[in-house]
Amino acid sequence: MLLLAAALAFPDEGNAGIEVPCEFSAGLIWVHVPAKGASEPLQFLLDSGASQSVIDTACARRMRLTVGTGRPVVGVNWQSIASEVSDFEGDLAGIPLPRSILAIDLKRVVVSTDRRVDGIIGPDFFRPHIVQINYVQQSVRFFRRGEVNAVGNRFSLVPRNGALCVRAMVNSTPRLLRLDTGCNSAIECVELNSKRQERAAPSVAVQAGSRSQVTRAQLALESLELTGVESGWHGKRFFPGEDGLLGNGVLSRFTVTVDAAGSRLYLAKH
Repeated sequence: MLLLAAALAFPDEGNAGIEVPCEFSAGLIWVHVPAKGASEPLQFLLDSGASQSVIDTACARRMRLTVGTGRPVVGVNWQSIASEVSDFEGDLAGIPLPRSILAIDLKRVVVSTDRRVDGIIGPDFFRPHIVQINYVQQSVRFFRRGEVNAVGNRFSLVPRNGALCVRAMVNSTPRLLRLDTGCNSAIECVELNSKRQERAAPSVAVQAGSRSQVTRAQLALESLELTGVESGWHGKRFFPGEDGLLGNGVLSRFTVTVDAAGSRLYLAKH
């Protein structure tokens, strides 16, 4: 196995960003979110694969949030109706989360864990910050631009369908994979002969599901090469113009730094 030989130059103590503890459990990243109207901190997933932040419908009702007009939302092999919520007030270590989010029944969406999921933090929270995830230390750091000087190998992020994607080679075939910290597997790929699924609705990618087969694949992200990566293969695309998901089964091998506004991704070996 060839791993990326890269290192991140972390800022000095005066520019250490804001650190938030997280829990890497069941292949997912959990954070506690204090919120107005909630009697205790909410359990949210940190999900770069969702196009918008989400709160569970039952949780929104308990908090007496204003639930508005319904709209279609799609995920990996599912689709549903979500409602607009514009008065959510929650934060991570004092960093406000988006007030405008979607309310959806997350019990139908997150099937990989028996744990209650109150919400999902998506890229609409990532974009104003540089987000660094350390799976080993189980922490997330948020930096303002200029606070962190990441050096070494870097990878370009491609915006698509409101999410962030990376260009990869899977078994020597070019693929556009969604960077998905809400996916608990390594790679989920569409078969080459699959038809495009043109769905322009907001998306929440938090489960694999409906695999036709599972194999071991070779993954290349520019200078990074991994062999024997577990890959699930699917009969149709999850989202238009995308070829699959790059999940925590790969990402958890590294400290991951996401600079969404700068369209850059950094992976540093633990």
